[in-house]
Amino acid sequence: AANNKATDLMARTVRRFCSDPPCRISNPESCGWEP
Repeated sequence: AANNKATDLMARTVRRFCSDPPCRISNPESCGWEP
């Protein structure tokens, strides 16, 4: 259960990170997690 929570938090963090255009440009591989 803890692992699922950590994974969910990471996924939400990546989505938030990728919503920032400069981060999207500098880290496009991370944005592969975007739905």
